[in-house]
Amino acid sequence: NPNSAITSVSGASPLCIGATTTYTANGVVLGGGTGAWSSSDILVATVNPATGLVTGVAAGTCNIIFTITGGCGGTVSAQQSITVDPNSSITSVTGASPLCIGATTTYTANGVVLSGGTGAWSSSDILVATVNPATGLVTAVGAGTCNIIFTITGGCGGTVSAQQSITVDPNSSITSVS
Repeated sequence: NPNSAITSVSGASPLCIGATTTYTANGVVLGGGTGAWSSSDILVATVNPATGLVTGVAAGTCNIIFTITGGCGGTVSAQQSITVDPNSSITSVTGASPLCIGATTTYTANGVVLSGGTGAWSSSDILVATVNPATGLVTAVGAGTCNIIFTITGGCGGTVSAQQSITVDPNSSITSVS
């Protein structure tokens, strides 16, 4: 038999918590031995010893390892790092309120974890206040109350959002003096 050998291990990374992917051992020569998969940290990712099916368990980084034992030339192994992303999250949205018609302020998204997704701003009523989707710059348009919303889409764990109410005061006015 030839000596046991393995060229490399390959597979998708990053992975979301709960997601699965199959890793591949490349250039394998068993040399009379047997091959098995393992994870350097099963609290981050587990792997089926026979199939290489990897499951994301918790946020972090570890190695997925293919090891050949009992073959000619001794034990050989190769590994590939995998990152498991945390779920997308946002703690809160904050910003000034009330505003006068025509005034602007920038709202802030706090505790944002995009986790591979993208974040965007929106308003629940653009007749009261508009917001720049990229910057969070809010412009008061008309008297009333609405919500300024930050939404993360396409990240791990699904769509998440947080919002903050804003009040736009009417302009001061007086009809007459008599």
